[in-house]
Amino acid sequence: MNLNSDFSQRVVIEADTLTRSSGTSNGIEQKILEQDGAETARTTSIVR
Repeated sequence: MNLNSDFSQRVVIEADTLTRSSGTSNGIEQKILEQDGAETARTTSIVR
């Protein structure tokens, strides 16, 4: 998946509007801000 991975473009992300996904451990949630690739991708996210 490629999400906001073009660094030549300016992107404004409103984190409050993103959906949370469950992480790999119980109680861990993340909001993905940027991802470049599939399973072994570079990803920037907010983790809670």
